[in-house]
Amino acid sequence: MQLSITSAGDVLSLLDENTEKGPVYALHRLNAIVDVFWPEISDKISKVESLYEYENFKHRELAALVSSKVYYHLGSLDNALTYALGAGRLFDVNDKTEYVETIIAHCIDKYTKLQVEKFQSDGTAQIHIDQRLEAIVNRMFQRCFDDKKYKQAIGIALETRRIDIFEKAIKEANHSPEMLTYAFKITMQLLQNRKFRTVVLRILVHLYLNLQVPDFISVCQYLIFLDDPDQVADILQTLVRGTTDQMLMAYQIGFDLYESATQQFLNKIQDALRVQAPIPITFDKQQGIIKDEQQGGEITIGVHMQFLIKNNHADLLILKQIKDAVRNSVCHTATVIANGYMLSGTTSDQFFRDNLEWLARATNWAKFTAATSLGVIHKGHIKEALNLMSAYLPKDSTGNSPYAEGGGLYALGLIHANHGGDIIDYLINQLRSNSTQTDAVCHGACLGLGLAAMGTARSDVYELLKTNLLLEDTVAGEAAGLAMGFVMLSTGSAQAIEDMVQYAQETQHEKILHGLVIDIVLVQYGRLEEADALIEQLQRDKDPILHRSAMYTVAMAYCGTGNSAAVRKLLHVAVSDVNDDVRRSTVKSLGFLMFCIDEQMKNIDRFDALYDDLRAEQRDLKKKLEQKLKQKTLIATMGNVSEGIRDFNERIQEYIGLLACFPLILNIQRSGSEFMRNLQHRSLSTISDFNSVVHRNQVLNHVVLAEINFFQKEKVKDFNLYMKILMNEQIQFYEKITSELHEAAVTFS
Repeated sequence: MQLSITSAGDVLSLLDENTEKGPVYALHRLNAIVDVFWPEISDKISKVESLYEYENFKHRELAALVSSKVYYHLGSLDNALTYALGAGRLFDVNDKTEYVETIIAHCIDKYTKLQVEKFQSDGTAQIHIDQRLEAIVNRMFQRCFDDKKYKQAIGIALETRRIDIFEKAIKEANHSPEMLTYAFKITMQLLQNRKFRTVVLRILVHLYLNLQVPDFISVCQYLIFLDDPDQVADILQTLVRGTTDQMLMAYQIGFDLYESATQQFLNKIQDALRVQAPIPITFDKQQGIIKDEQQGGEITIGVHMQFLIKNNHADLLILKQIKDAVRNSVCHTATVIANGYMLSGTTSDQFFRDNLEWLARATNWAKFTAATSLGVIHKGHIKEALNLMSAYLPKDSTGNSPYAEGGGLYALGLIHANHGGDIIDYLINQLRSNSTQTDAVCHGACLGLGLAAMGTARSDVYELLKTNLLLEDTVAGEAAGLAMGFVMLSTGSAQAIEDMVQYAQETQHEKILHGLVIDIVLVQYGRLEEADALIEQLQRDKDPILHRSAMYTVAMAYCGTGNSAAVRKLLHVAVSDVNDDVRRSTVKSLGFLMFCIDEQMKNIDRFDALYDDLRAEQRDLKKKLEQKLKQKTLIATMGNVSEGIRDFNERIQEYIGLLACFPLILNIQRSGSEFMRNLQHRSLSTISDFNSVVHRNQVLNHVVLAEINFFQKEKVKDFNLYMKILMNEQIQFYEKITSELHEAAVTFS
């Protein structure tokens, strides 16, 4: 017959025995019943801890295990982990209980935090990691290997920065392609530290190259992320000297490189191949193909263009109906843009040819747009680009509209976007010879040059655009700012960022500032944590336009990663910033941040609803604050205020009301009243110039302090948030309240 225990008191009393057998027996029994009687045991936990601290006690590990379980039930995971480490082998990581799983999870979290700090410090900081903590993590890794859960081991190894375990897990899986693909996938999706990602990708390149049949296609993709064109050139050189299959693989890698790499990367590969020995041609018939492939992407561009031409099913009747429906300049431009989008890359400009008279009605920037749309239609038609656009390009003889010429240069950039080649030199010459040209021509030339030289990081192009930016021409300067960002796309150039931010803080032209905002964002595209310092700097700036740049920089630096810290930053600004444009930019930035993360799409509707509710709550609370302030100010205009202002701490509401009504008091002609003279005297001794911005700030600060009780009563979660909103709108707020108070004061007089 089994008897049930109703209390742990008798067992706990054994801990006080002087012999060793009593405490040892008690610990064994407590370890068995701790999950039920932990509240009772917690009252005597100090006795169990003292047994663990007594170094001559042979069963210290058992005492540590019991203490750990008690603290686990008490919710103190840090203490529970500390004693679990002291339990040594008695803490069995293979146990499937909730206690073990929770402690292991907490252990991994703490170990991960320490490992990340150690990795980021580069050895400069002395970060001590308990060997017992690492031992538990190692035992957990071994459990993964024993259970053949290699994917789990890879994931935890990446979180804990354990490259040795990461490499071992892939080798234990016999270098299976599935495991290597999984490792690359989570490396790109989950690792949001660019420095550590580079280390992991180097390991993957090494593992791929050591396969019995190396996967050169995957290796070259990794080398693009590592920005290592020299090794790509070496691989191509090896393949073209090999068998027929290897030659074909080299061709495929060439196509993949054009799709994935920047112009700067491709140019470096070409330079590296030129300095090496000539490549023997296996097939004479394919000499032209090899030549085109080396020039970079002509075959791919041609195939894409032919596909769009053959599959062009645009209905021009729709455009005709739009054109005839509404006849005004806005719809004229909209129809031109719609035509460009509908026929992008198809080389079909039939609609323009059929409506030349209608197209000729365009003036000024509408002409610029019409010429530019031809570049969209003929995108990729690089061989005939100059001939197609010759009617719109600048010539020695005058005759063309400068807007049409600017649009023509922009169109050339669109046709050669991300594939500049020789057209870059042509656009450079056009931009340098701008002494007699208008700002519209410079505008188009800058945009076209930026698109054609996208991602090249060419210093000569960058300096030319910078020169045009510094001319202080708003039209050309805005385009130059955008183009500089295109040229330095994703480079993270410190010098470029310094130039842009410095000029953005100095310029007085808002159009130029808007161009620089996007410029800064493009340079930081995909740079992850490297952009954090710049983001903080832009957020501290007083200019709301630079605040927008900070939000866009978050979006582009972490684009498509779903980084949790970046999401939190954007969400906070989306509901706290006082500027409508900044909030709008922030919400848009969230879309870029969650780009390609399909599992988050289901939360979009919920986010929209929560955001609308929060903004509505802010507006309602502000209205309540305005109403309460008006009430307090009206009270302050009554006769008993002259005595109350003697004690600021007790009658702060009345004091603030008096200050707010000061300009009104001066305007009310009651000089014969003893009350009014007394009121004026006390007011004048308080402040000398309420109309100055400084005193407005002071008064409204006091208002906020006076209303703390109101905020607490309304259960506002973030008082600082609403204080910030109020202080940034202080001038408009003051004028509104003053207008209403003037009415009330006149009535009272």
